[in-house]
Amino acid sequence: MTYDPAASTLRSFHAALPDFEKGTSTPRDFLEGCIEEVKSREDSLKAFVVADWEKARQAADAASKRYRDGSVLSAIDGFPVGVKDIIETRDFPTQMNSPIYTGWQSLRDAACVRGLRLAGAVLPGKTVTTEFACGESGPTLNPHDPDRTPGGSSSGTAASVGGGLMPAGLATQTRASTIRPASYCGAYGFKPTHGSLTLAGVHPVSASLDHLGVIAASVEDGWLIARHIAEFAGGEAGRPPLDGPLAPPEAIQPARIGVIYSSGWSEVDDESANAFMQVEERLADASVTVVSVNADGHIARFEEAIREADPLSVDLMAIELEWPMAAYQEAGGKLGPTISKYVENAKAITNQGYRDRLERRDVMVAEMERLRPEVDVLISLSASGPAPKGLGYTGSRSMIAPWTLLGTPAWSLPVMVSDGMPLGLQVIGFRGDDARLTGICRWITQKLLS
Repeated sequence: MTYDPAASTLRSFHAALPDFEKGTSTPRDFLEGCIEEVKSREDSLKAFVVADWEKARQAADAASKRYRDGSVLSAIDGFPVGVKDIIETRDFPTQMNSPIYTGWQSLRDAACVRGLRLAGAVLPGKTVTTEFACGESGPTLNPHDPDRTPGGSSSGTAASVGGGLMPAGLATQTRASTIRPASYCGAYGFKPTHGSLTLAGVHPVSASLDHLGVIAASVEDGWLIARHIAEFAGGEAGRPPLDGPLAPPEAIQPARIGVIYSSGWSEVDDESANAFMQVEERLADASVTVVSVNADGHIARFEEAIREADPLSVDLMAIELEWPMAAYQEAGGKLGPTISKYVENAKAITNQGYRDRLERRDVMVAEMERLRPEVDVLISLSASGPAPKGLGYTGSRSMIAPWTLLGTPAWSLPVMVSDGMPLGLQVIGFRGDDARLTGICRWITQKLLS
């Protein structure tokens, strides 16, 4: 069956809020819909590592009572959220898809999890990840074709949302692991500005690259979760937290959109390229000025500057994950071949080599800032095509890695189809401009799916 983005079965919590406020439905009713879908599809999707639906029912009942009593904690009171299994939870094991952490139980919640609880969210369980969010894949399957990868490393979160089981889940991104699985699974993915959401209690991979993200059933759902984490838990130490209204920003029509092809465009198949060009045409028909490398020298200069962003990010990641990964090895812990190779590669990079790579990244960041007066947002593909067939390879990162390296906010919008599968439109903003980017994404989604 061909995927149809206009006939999505995504399960939006934000869309149900008016019914909760009128008393015609409750968060418990909403959760029961999720549970029914889990019963129907979880055996085939394998999105969850562990879940406690009875405890989730109790939390949803408490939220339903607050709605009746007029004492709602926030706009995400009663919102079911899956938690990626590299994020600590006091009531579930955190096992990182690694034998090193089999059965490991933290005594605390990660800061983002604690923030969600304070806001009233319902946290039913942990979703599958790759090994330490950067190694070998888990068992999760793509909700639109079980013979294709769901992407990594936020595979369980993406499949649970894209399959209509959950309205949202926590994700992380060190290279591509929020935007890419969202694209493959037909969900909305949001990677806020680097450092604007706290990572305390999330297993580290690479401090320069690690982002906390959200995969959700709508732009509105993704914003609500991210913004409430910032409100109740803050950002990284020394960094300003995600800012903007607690409610989803109003839709904003952009004046100028820049098109980025990047070095990853050589991987893009014809059908995916045509789908993207149709989006360009529809935006231009809506009185938006769409500019690209062929017509704008500033964009051409920027594309040249970021040409080596992907391999540069690989090197930074290798250097920064050496601890704790090498320490695990030295203590007798077993690591998969992908992580072991990163540890080995890190040995060849000196401190001066690390400084040089940081300086090259900073040049790219400066070139991005030069575009700020020129365009409202940039657009690209969220992946170089639909989810690849097979489960061993989680897909290319080339279309996504530059925006992780630069720390800019980005969304994946499930508005295209290629080979009968979802394909996301990646919309990229400027650092700290997350709210405006989100408003523009609301407008783009409305325009393309109406």
